[in-house]
Amino acid sequence: MHRSRPLILIAVLAAAARPAAARWTDYLPKPFENGGYVELLGSHEREDASGGPVPFGWKDTFFKEEVNVFSNGYVYHPRFLRYQLSLSGALKQEDYETTDVDGPGWQSSTGFEYDTRLTFLPEHPYNFELFAIRREPLYVEHAATLHNSVETNKGAQFRYRRKPFFAHVGYLDSGTKSTFVDSHVKRFGADGQYYKLYAHGHELSVNAAYNDSHFTGNGGLSGTLVDYAAGGFFDVKPARFNASVTKSESRDDSLVSGHIVNDRFSTHELLTLYLPLRFRTDLSYRVLDNTSTTPTAGGAGNVERTELSKQIQFELSHRLYESLDSRYTFMRDARESSAGDSTLRSHTLDFDYAKRIPRGRVLAGVLLGRSTSDNGGRTDVVGEVHAATAVPGSFTLRQPNAQPGTVDISLPSTLPPFPMIHLVENVDFTVTPLGNTLEINVVTLPPQFVVPGTYDLTVTYSLVTGEFTLSTDSYAVNASVPLLDNLVTPYLDFVAVRSDVTAGTFPGTSLDSTTTTVGVTLQDGPWHALVELRSLDWDVNPYKSIRLEVQYVSSVATDTRLFATGSFLRRHFSSGNSSQFSEPFTDQTATINGSVQQELFSRALMVSAGASYSLQQGQVDGHSYALSASLNWKIGKLDCSAGANAYGSDSQAATFERFTRDHQYYYFRVRRRF
Repeated sequence: MHRSRPLILIAVLAAAARPAAARWTDYLPKPFENGGYVELLGSHEREDASGGPVPFGWKDTFFKEEVNVFSNGYVYHPRFLRYQLSLSGALKQEDYETTDVDGPGWQSSTGFEYDTRLTFLPEHPYNFELFAIRREPLYVEHAATLHNSVETNKGAQFRYRRKPFFAHVGYLDSGTKSTFVDSHVKRFGADGQYYKLYAHGHELSVNAAYNDSHFTGNGGLSGTLVDYAAGGFFDVKPARFNASVTKSESRDDSLVSGHIVNDRFSTHELLTLYLPLRFRTDLSYRVLDNTSTTPTAGGAGNVERTELSKQIQFELSHRLYESLDSRYTFMRDARESSAGDSTLRSHTLDFDYAKRIPRGRVLAGVLLGRSTSDNGGRTDVVGEVHAATAVPGSFTLRQPNAQPGTVDISLPSTLPPFPMIHLVENVDFTVTPLGNTLEINVVTLPPQFVVPGTYDLTVTYSLVTGEFTLSTDSYAVNASVPLLDNLVTPYLDFVAVRSDVTAGTFPGTSLDSTTTTVGVTLQDGPWHALVELRSLDWDVNPYKSIRLEVQYVSSVATDTRLFATGSFLRRHFSSGNSSQFSEPFTDQTATINGSVQQELFSRALMVSAGASYSLQQGQVDGHSYALSASLNWKIGKLDCSAGANAYGSDSQAATFERFTRDHQYYYFRVRRRF
C-alpha cells in the first residue's frame, strides 16, 4: 500500500487534469476545410504606341509556378472566431523590354504571398474582422505595367447589423511597389444608417458616411481625398421628404501634373405630396458649390474655376384614367462664378398619351416650354460627371450655351495611387456644336486605359461670355405606333427652338433651330433593327443624318449563346456661319461587335470569343478594334484555361500627328487542386 500511494496520487492528478487539458485544447484551431493547389501560369503581353510626345512600346513574357495551401476553420466555436489562412510560394521567370531602355533579359525571382483573415463573432449582430494580404508577384494583365511588384493590404473593419441600426467602420493601409510605381494609400471610412418601419407603411431612414484617404507616390505625387455624406427620408403617406448633403475635397500634387484641387459640395431636398384626384406635386431645392484648380497649359501658374448653383423646381402632375399624363414644371437655376453669373427660369407643360389598339398601341406627346436666361460675364460649369461613358463614344453637355475651346475632360488613372488624367482636345476628343449645346466625341485615351471601354468622365467648361438676356421658346411633338405586337414601330419626333435677345448683345448667332426625326424599329424574336433619319435646320451648323442599327441576341442552341450588333451613323454638315466649321464636312462612324459562348461535355468545357471594330471618318479619321477569346476546361480537380486579348486604335485629328496604339495579351493557366 505504501508503495502504491505515489501511483494512485499520480493517477488522481492525471484524472483531475484531463478537464483542464480539454478546456485548453478547445482553443486550438479546428479547420472546416484544408487544401491547396499547384498552378502554372504563362503569358505574353506587348504594347506599341506612337504619335505622342515620345513613341513608346514594351513587351513582357512571364511564367509563374505557384504552390498554395489554405485552411478555413474556427477557434473554440464557429460562432466565436473564424479564420481564413492562405499561404503560397512562387517562382517566376520574366523577360521585360522597352523601346527606350535595353532590358536585362530573363530575370528569375521568388515570391511569397499570404491572405489571413480573422472574424470575431461572425454570426453576431456585431462582428470585427482583421486582415492582412500580400501579393507577389502582382501581374496586371491589361496595360498597367506593374512588373516586379508587391502589393500589401492590412486593416480592420467593424460591422453592426441589428434593426433599426446599421453601422460599418473600416481602416485600410495599402502599398504598391514595382519597377515603375511606389505608392502608399491609407483609408479610413465609417458609415451608418437608422431605418424604422412603422404602422400603415410609414418609414424613417437616416444615414451618414465619412471617408478619408491619403496617398503618396513616386515623382513627388501626394494627395488627399475626403468625402462626407448625410441624408435620409421620411415617408408619412401621402407625403414623402428626402434630403441629402455631400462634400468632397481632393488635393493632388506632383512634379508632372502640378497642383490640382477639387472641392465639391451639394445638397438636395425633395418634398413629394400625393394629392386627391390623382394629382401629385414635387418640390425640390438643390445647391451645388464646386471649386476646381488646375495648372495652366504652359505650366506658369494655376487656373481656378468656381461654380455656385442654386436650383429650385416645382412640378405638378396628373394622370387621367390610364391614358393621359400631364405635367407642369417650373425651374429656376442661378449660377455664380468668379468671372460672372447667370440665371435661368423656365416653364414647361407637357402631355403624354397612350392608347391601346388591336395588336398595338398609339403613343404621343406634346411639350411647350419657355425659358429666360440672364447672363452677366462668364459662368463656369465645374465637375459635371458623365458616368459609364463608352470610349470610343460621344455625349452632350448638360448646360446650354456652352463655349467651345473651354472644355476640360479628366478621369482617374488606372495605376495606383490613381491621380487624375486630363485629356487633350483634338487628340483624345473633339468638340462639335449641336443646337444650343456641345457634343463631345471621345476618340481614344492615354496608354494606361483599355480602349474600347467604359469610364466615368468629369467635364469642366464655361458658358458663353457676355451681358445679355435671352428668351427661348421650345415646341416638341413626338409619336410612335407599335404595331403587330411590337413587330414594327414607326416613330416621329419634332423639336423647334426659337430665341430672342431681349437685352444686351448675345455673343454668337441665333439659337433658332428645327430638328425633325423619323424612323422605324423592327423587332422579331432575337432580331432588332432600326432605321432613322434626322435633320437639323440651324444657321450655325446644320446637318442631316442617317442611323442604322441591327442586333441579334439569342441562345441558338441549349449550350450556345450568340450576340451580334452593328451600327452606322452618317452626318453631313452643310456650310453654316460657324467660324470653326465654315466648310461642309461629313462625319461617319461604323461599329460592329459580337460574341459567342459554347458549352461542351456537360458544361465542363466553356469556349467564348468576341470582337468589335469601330471606324471613324470626318473630323477624326481612324479606327479601333478589340478581340478576345478564352477557353475554360474543368476535369475533376484539374482546371485549365487559356485566352488572348488584343485591342488597338489609329486616329488622325485635324492637323495633329497621327496616333496609333496596339496592345496584345496571351495567357494560359493550369491548376491542380489537392
